[in-house]
Amino acid sequence: MSLNYADLTLEQGLGAPGSYLRYTGDDIGASAAVSLHWRPHEQHAFGLLYSTKSSFGLDGRVRSSMAVLDSDAKLDFMTPARAAAGYSYRPAPGWNIEANIEWLDWDSLNTLTLRTNTMPDTPVPFEWKSSFIYELGVSYTTECGWVFAAGYDFNESSQPDRNFNPGVADADRHWWNAGVGHRGEDRSWLLAYQFGHSNRTVTGAQGVAALANGKYKARHHSLVFTYQHQF
Repeated sequence: MSLNYADLTLEQGLGAPGSYLRYTGDDIGASAAVSLHWRPHEQHAFGLLYSTKSSFGLDGRVRSSMAVLDSDAKLDFMTPARAAAGYSYRPAPGWNIEANIEWLDWDSLNTLTLRTNTMPDTPVPFEWKSSFIYELGVSYTTECGWVFAAGYDFNESSQPDRNFNPGVADADRHWWNAGVGHRGEDRSWLLAYQFGHSNRTVTGAQGVAALANGKYKARHHSLVFTYQHQF
């Protein structure tokens, strides 16, 4: 069981020049997870994980070109349930090769409704689709504790062309990872670099969203350092 905090900001044009709507809200939701680990042999291990979705009743404020003053607003939101399966193979001492597949139930994120006391209910269309993440990684740990690791992830897009939102700009994305670290008796650290890239052409956006039709390119760089000390 876990508690999750959501802080959401949504902003969009409403069709007419100069019109806009901006909403911010937050809430705390709960989720639960169950996992299973099976190691039939010292070289082979399997894992399964399932976690429920988190539902949020986001309380916040809305600002719009249709109203003079900001007003209280409420929006129901969710983060998806997910299921994952993984396999680990240790061909030789120090070596570990892992492959994982993860499913995200974004199909449950339909059209949301923004409710206020000063303006009509406003539909916020998402209509996303469920997607998969595929992961492959390899690591080697020396006898003196040095760790070298590399991996690749492929994230499927969950956002269809019809309601494409450039503020999210989801796409089929590739992630490349590499890291080096050290594991000691009571201290460990890891320095990792990650590069992600995607290219997408949107042609099927409709209605107000039709303005989003076009080509999108994204490049991501991240450098992460983690340190752990056991007392």
